[in-house]
Amino acid sequence: MPRIADRLLFILSLALLVCAVHAQVGVAVSGGPDHTSPPHQFQPYTAEFKITHVQTLADGTTITSEGTEIRARDSAGITMQSNTDQDWHIGRMLGTSAGVHDTDGTILANWYSVTKAGHVFKMPPKEQRHGCWISASVRMEWNDRPPAGPPPNKYVFDSVTRTVEQVPAPIQRSRPKIDEIGSISIQGVEAHGQRITRTISMGEAGNDHTIVTVEEDWMAPSLGLMLRESIDDPRIGKRTRELISLTLGEPDPSLFQPPADYAVTTEELHAIACHDPAGSVSQPAPASSK
Repeated sequence: MPRIADRLLFILSLALLVCAVHAQVGVAVSGGPDHTSPPHQFQPYTAEFKITHVQTLADGTTITSEGTEIRARDSAGITMQSNTDQDWHIGRMLGTSAGVHDTDGTILANWYSVTKAGHVFKMPPKEQRHGCWISASVRMEWNDRPPAGPPPNKYVFDSVTRTVEQVPAPIQRSRPKIDEIGSISIQGVEAHGQRITRTISMGEAGNDHTIVTVEEDWMAPSLGLMLRESIDDPRIGKRTRELISLTLGEPDPSLFQPPADYAVTTEELHAIACHDPAGSVSQPAPASSK
């Protein structure tokens, strides 16, 4: 179970798409985000989604699993995402995982219900957040340096055979067909729709027949939030994510911090030397001024 917990926390930390920024970034376990002088006002909201996954097996058996997702954003742009999932492979709940992000992608906090443990990460001030940083437990790393050097070549060295082999060129995949499907109102908010049809030709994914997947997305430009989406893929079944509740206004501050009965570790990041792909080392970022 610890392996599952760590994996889900890692996926959540990478999977979360929205974030937030402060003059002095941080999440206090006792009080939620710091709202000092936000550089930009965002439309705050709290949204709840229902996620359904239906798979039909070759013999006609249908497997259905459901989960929930909660997203919240305050007027400073700090965002929280919480997912309660059921793994249809094993037929049981995997627990609730949650994370809080800054607008530049920084993880400020995360927690997981199965372990009842959470982590809060204290980032340096925005103006000093350059170079590479790491927390003591190495659970959190920050690197604002773009990859250096030329793109990887098309050859790799096999240490077992002691030979150099050419990497096969990536398969050229068909471009998706994108259709605009108009606008609708979802929970009183206007959303624009797109239908994305992808055709996987025979052989592209080891398939001996053409595979067609259809995805529909409904985006609310006023919130920058996907309010409804569905994907129908014969390989995995149909997955839908639909908004069932939306409240505009400042979210409950408790959403942005681990539950009170969780074991919470607070870690402050410190500067380290950056290593680029070529192997060179740069000096650590200057220490934060007190």
